[in-house]
Amino acid sequence: MNAPDVIRSAYAQLAVTDLGAARWFWVDMLGFYLQYEDTDALYLRGTDELTHHSLVLRKGEIAALDHIAYRVRTPEDVDKAEKFFTELGRPVKRLKKGEGTRGIGDAVRVVDPLGFPVEFFYEIEHAERLIQRYDIRHGAEIARLDHFNICTPDIPAAYAHYKSLGFGCSETIEGDEHELYAAWMYRKQTVHD
Repeated sequence: MNAPDVIRSAYAQLAVTDLGAARWFWVDMLGFYLQYEDTDALYLRGTDELTHHSLVLRKGEIAALDHIAYRVRTPEDVDKAEKFFTELGRPVKRLKKGEGTRGIGDAVRVVDPLGFPVEFFYEIEHAERLIQRYDIRHGAEIARLDHFNICTPDIPAAYAHYKSLGFGCSETIEGDEHELYAAWMYRKQTVHD
């Protein structure tokens, strides 16, 4: 199987029960920049990000992860993601530009072998760099979202899955018998990503 070429963690979409309270916490307190909002969602990003959003907060019945998203290297890698997860027998949904999350082009949403909802896409709207916009800074001023923490009871399965997607491993925590308790994985040779 040919895995898609993932280049980075791109955004997370969370379901929230109260958009007003979510805005207060994520924007007013933490300092995410509000890129766009409508009656159902807030699209946020950090001051060092050049894309439309890195965090989407969507109104929902219960607070939960809606999905995490990875950007892939080429439009063809979106097709590869669809084929890769179809061959794994996982649920796959193809989304044309405009059918999924605002600002995202064609995408594939899957339920990965660990049970997590994950999206793969290439195209995303770009936005103004805010790193020197001191006039809009407030809160903790989040610079960027650059990694995801995935908690699962089957660490070896998670490790194997992400290795199959081309991720490297920077460090692990292992028990006395070399049982894997945790792994920090990366897609680029930077600290997280």
